Amino acid sequence: MNIDFLFFIPFIALIVYVFYQSIKLLNNRYFRSYDKEVFSYADRKGLKVTEVCYPNKLDWKSSPFEQPSLISFGLVLINLFGFITSWTKREYRLIHAVSSKGKARLYWLEIETTFFCKPELTFKEGKVRKEKLKAVKNVITNFTNCPACNYELNEQDLTCPDCGLNFK
Repeated sequence: MNIDFLFFIPFIALIVYVFYQSIKLLNNRYFRSYDKEVFSYADRKGLKVTEVCYPNKLDWKSSPFEQPSLISFGLVLINLFGFITSWTKREYRLIHAVSSKGKARLYWLEIETTFFCKPELTFKEGKVRKEKLKAVKNVITNFTNCPACNYELNEQDLTCPDCGLNFK
């Protein structure tokens, strides 16, 4: 065996590792929904999630996080398989939930993805807007009949046997 070949193996291993990390980063930034983490966080707090959405202009006024600027400059831009991205990216989501007592809660989620690191999730509680409070009052959590077809349901039914409506 040639000694030059031994120096070539770590170089190939490094290229494979960087390729693997690039695929993971693209998956975490563009294709992963983080629903599993959101629902497990809500379960630990004793809440039921009613909606997960992106913040709009009104939401940022009462945000616990600083609103990111529309234009950002970075020293390092990476072209990963046609996706031009930066070293670190932050994304924000709103989690609307209802407590067991029927009180509306709002949580902000900051998702920070960095090359070669695991995604970092930060949850912070925010203030619920008045129009969202009205919508929460219309949410039905416990019912004995299907709201769509009025079919009588059992407590363990997750779908209506008559019309196929799914319940969360």
